[in-house]
Amino acid sequence: MRPNILLMMIVAIVFELVGTTSLKLTGGGSRPLWYVPVVVGYAGAFYVFSIAVRTLPLGVAYAVWAGLGIVGTTIIGRFIFGQFLPPLTVLGIALILLGTVIVNLSSASIAQ
Repeated sequence: MRPNILLMMIVAIVFELVGTTSLKLTGGGSRPLWYVPVVVGYAGAFYVFSIAVRTLPLGVAYAVWAGLGIVGTTIIGRFIFGQFLPPLTVLGIALILLGTVIVNLSSASIAQ
């Protein structure tokens, strides 16, 4: 993956993590000000992602975006919200991460 496309994907994932984390912080609507970073996060994520898919195949880009988003939200859930994950769940998430790496490595020549 070219460095500028990789940067776009990282930025899109960070925006998505902001949106998802803020969604948790809305408290199911009881703290409505948190909807501002939800909207900004998701809007930013989709905008930057749309730029990345100009170059990357859609399936590859989405696999990387979704896979790393899952891993990122899991880490945030554990360390910010203190959420416990059973070992089998951690294994499943590790397999998602491994799959993301494999997809990225196998498609490295596509985006060049």
